[in-house]
Amino acid sequence: MNRMAIFVFYDWEGYVEDYVRYLLNSLMAVTQKIVIVSNGKLRQEERKKLAIYTPCIYERDNRGFDAGAYKDAFLYYLREEPLDQWDEVILLNDTFYGPVYPWSNVFDKMDKQDVDFWGMTKQEICRWNDNTILPVHVQAYFLAVRKRMLCSESFRLFWEEMEYPVSLPETVLNFEVRFTSFFCQKKFRYTVYTDVCGVYFPARSSDILYIYYIMELLSEVKMPLVKRKALELPNFVKAREVFGYISEHTDYDVDLIKRHMQRWGRNHVTQPFSYWQLDDFCRKHPDFYIYGNGKMGRLVGKYLQWRGMGSDRHIVSVKGEGEGKNVTSYKDAVINKNTGIILALGKKNTAEVLAEIVSDVPLENLLIPNYEIEVLKDVDRR
Repeated sequence: MNRMAIFVFYDWEGYVEDYVRYLLNSLMAVTQKIVIVSNGKLRQEERKKLAIYTPCIYERDNRGFDAGAYKDAFLYYLREEPLDQWDEVILLNDTFYGPVYPWSNVFDKMDKQDVDFWGMTKQEICRWNDNTILPVHVQAYFLAVRKRMLCSESFRLFWEEMEYPVSLPETVLNFEVRFTSFFCQKKFRYTVYTDVCGVYFPARSSDILYIYYIMELLSEVKMPLVKRKALELPNFVKAREVFGYISEHTDYDVDLIKRHMQRWGRNHVTQPFSYWQLDDFCRKHPDFYIYGNGKMGRLVGKYLQWRGMGSDRHIVSVKGEGEGKNVTSYKDAVINKNTGIILALGKKNTAEVLAEIVSDVPLENLLIPNYEIEVLKDVDRR
């Protein structure tokens, strides 16, 4: 099959990490052309690394995220490209690691499917928030489009009509979800790799398959891709299993993942805390408390216990009945000038607790969730 890949990635410092180079090198074996779109300025030496794989390298602002990159690719960068020469065009981004298995595991199966587009996994119908029900849709980190759809007026119209998303929720709604519904309405057919493999998991509709069933995907369907989100803090127990399984059963170097996760986790995190932030903080403050005994607080406590980093001690504003010996009220906690406090709380509670304790505890002794940076600014203004 004559195949082109459009690869979109973003690095806040303009670097090309080794896991990206491994992915691109693997694509050379299954595609005849690679187009790279960087949603940000590349360092000169990093661009040279990409030139090994293709002369087709485009740099743009991160307008519209990966959806905007694909839009620009089809409407501008490739507008002179005769798309009818391609049997299939793959759209993929850098939000996963791999392939941990050879691409042939996937393409040998998917080449036989009589469809117009396909992906690796799909999201079942689910409630996204109080007002929105998402329909079944192919998840957009990996999409493959066949010639009939690629060369259709509908395909051009989709990109022309799609406005550049200004937030990640808009990307989900206006690109990922709409992609499947729009083309199904135009009578194009699709499938996903997990369905073709015939392995079904007893997932609730709200479960994200590539997170909750990452081990089953690796072991039962030989899924070649591991999503970053599947390895983040809320999934740390399975993340450990994933690293062990990949090391034992595949030729993929897990250090490619660990190096990227460490750099990403120290500089650009989407979770409240990264592994490395927690580890660094607890090394500096071996005497620490976790402020909060809810879902996040217990998660942080379990992770740090697993790491063997201190005791599982929690602070709450007011201790309630039934809370264990490892939970104490803030006024009863023994806190000195070296004591660290991890604020494992939601946004509202973080702001309230900071206002309460900021006069007692230096800011350098606090680990505040990543999505609470604005709270710190408010504290500084007080």
